[in-house]
Amino acid sequence: MKTCFKACVVGGLLAASGGAMAQSGTLYSNTFESRQIGAEWSAGTALDWWLPTFSTFNGRYSTGGTTLTLTQPAGPQPGGISEGSGGSGGGGGGGGGGSWLQYHLTFDLYIIDSWDGSNTIYGPDWFKVSANGQTLMRDTFGNQPGSTQTFHAPTTGPAVLGYDDRYLDSIYRQVSLTFTVPMGQPLAITWRDEGLQGLNDESWGIDNVLVTYETVPAPGALAGMAAMGLVGLRRRRA
Repeated sequence: MKTCFKACVVGGLLAASGGAMAQSGTLYSNTFESRQIGAEWSAGTALDWWLPTFSTFNGRYSTGGTTLTLTQPAGPQPGGISEGSGGSGGGGGGGGGGSWLQYHLTFDLYIIDSWDGSNTIYGPDWFKVSANGQTLMRDTFGNQPGSTQTFHAPTTGPAVLGYDDRYLDSIYRQVSLTFTVPMGQPLAITWRDEGLQGLNDESWGIDNVLVTYETVPAPGALAGMAAMGLVGLRRRRA
């Protein structure tokens, strides 16, 4: 009976863990090829293109940025998971040791013209991403020969890819960031630059924006359940 009880406890914990991961989906996706911007994007959001290198993308920007605001899906409730559908509803509760939603953001980043990277004379030139005020990424980027940067090397470039052929450009495919925000709040993701000198000298854009989500166990929740199970075993032995 003791062995059976232990197996039941472990099996229950594994089932809870598997169930917690079951809710997932795509909250938002946009390639911008329709050349339309919806109300989910902040005022002043622009579209541009430079064929054949850059298909339609969200940009260009310099000394500014753009914000995507979304409604969170109906999320996990305290002690369990709500079966809400993605893209609607106001979100579930937050406590109780149950689960919460984790978001995954991917996008392509276009760094255009004479970015100076970490250079302290002409820069530094920063690119930043935040979600509900939480900084997810803040890195320097450089296209100028000999410049250094804090972000990894580009997928394409630096090379003359479009716009001003006096300067080099870079493309970063599938930049990926993972984050959480409090349940019940609108989800607001902001892309912006810091330290740029203007559209004719340094600019940027984003493309192929994708926001997905999944339910994950709250930190320590399963460990706490396991600990309680072990306590129960000790009491039964007594």
